[in-house]
Amino acid sequence: MQFFLIRHGETDWNKQFLLQGREDIPLNEDGIAQAHVTGKALSNIHVDLILSSPLSRAFNTAKIIASYTNNPKIIIEENLIERDFGKLSGLCYKGRNVFAGFEGDDEAEPLEKVTQRIFSVLNKYAQEADEKNLRIVVVAHGAILRTVKDALGNLEPMKLGNGAVSVINYSKGKYTLGPLNVMGDDIALLK
Repeated sequence: MQFFLIRHGETDWNKQFLLQGREDIPLNEDGIAQAHVTGKALSNIHVDLILSSPLSRAFNTAKIIASYTNNPKIIIEENLIERDFGKLSGLCYKGRNVFAGFEGDDEAEPLEKVTQRIFSVLNKYAQEADEKNLRIVVVAHGAILRTVKDALGNLEPMKLGNGAVSVINYSKGKYTLGPLNVMGDDIALLK
């Protein structure tokens, strides 16, 4: 079975390089367009279910994608919410200087906790989905999706594009990485 992990479309805060965290910042016009591009590119892939973060930027991306992919059920999973960045939320991260000393910030959600909660969602659906060979779309956030990539052994620094798709395969209790950070019309090439 496959999980198609999708980063939500762009927001004004993305455009301004502001760390969003759990603030509920809506999609901007470009973000809506990105969701449509991703949805159109996935339209030839049968999607059985969509899981979404509760934040509107992810949920609205999920709704747009669903409209192109046989309108599967969308389930909001609270554990797909973006990482809590604590007092860093809303700060500019251009150049990544804001992250200096970040892991020592008592207000920020530890990466181990992020990893546990995202895999709690994937594990919840993986076994049944594997038995039925389902395809599940997961619409979430950059920090969440990078955490999955890292946990599965790809530690290469990567900025995930808004609307980008990364594939996680699951078979017989094991996750493996497929293509990462696929954007635009190239998404249609995923199988």
